[in-house]
Amino acid sequence: MVTANKLLLLADQTRISIDEWTRLKQMGREPSQSDKGDIEHSLRTIRQGLVALNEEHATRGYTDDQQLDQDRSAIDKVASKYQDLLDQYAQNPDVDVEPLRYSAPPQSTETVAAKKSVRFRENLEDIQEQRLFGPRANNFVEPYHDDPDMDNRDIHQQQQVTMQQQDDHLDRLAQSVSRQHELSIQIDDELTVHNQLLDDVDNYVDRSHGRLEAAKHRLEKFSRKAKENGSLLTIAILTLIFIILVVVLK
Repeated sequence: MVTANKLLLLADQTRISIDEWTRLKQMGREPSQSDKGDIEHSLRTIRQGLVALNEEHATRGYTDDQQLDQDRSAIDKVASKYQDLLDQYAQNPDVDVEPLRYSAPPQSTETVAAKKSVRFRENLEDIQEQRLFGPRANNFVEPYHDDPDMDNRDIHQQQQVTMQQQDDHLDRLAQSVSRQHELSIQIDDELTVHNQLLDDVDNYVDRSHGRLEAAKHRLEKFSRKAKENGSLLTIAILTLIFIILVVVLK
């Protein structure tokens, strides 16, 4: 059956899917339509689960105020997380969350009080019956059930089957979202490795550029010195030639 804890788990996994979907769009990559369909399907499933929990809460006869408050608090927590998911999903301009809106049904305190009062009277009658007839009275006195009650049981069984199917679907969906999350983590790790490789290549290019600049500066310095000392070298060569000619002609 659908429980608040399972809906909270599905809400957490749906939030992860929305985060991954939003990050892909921010990176300039267009997510697939199937991813968008899975997110909206998960949101609809949570919404249907909230409706089912509220119906069960409204029709259940509570005899313990603490349990009633705990169940109401759990449902409100799921509704709050669902609203947060819608707000996060609505930040994307190309989505429409209006069909996914959820409105909590109004709580009737009179109905709850009446149900508790009826349950209290039934328990009181059972206690009085035990005192009058003893513990074996239940073996001879059986409650009366008419045909409409049989129909109600059939309806209740059908609802139980439907809720069980929804529960199985939630389990399968949770497994699918978990696999998608693991796949996204692997993709993120691979992207991190590629980014590190690109950073290493950039650093190597920067070092090579630095060495080329240093060699260029040394070459320019040598060329400048050669130009400055070029005239002195010419005078020295001419002087040497003049001395040789003087020696030869002499």
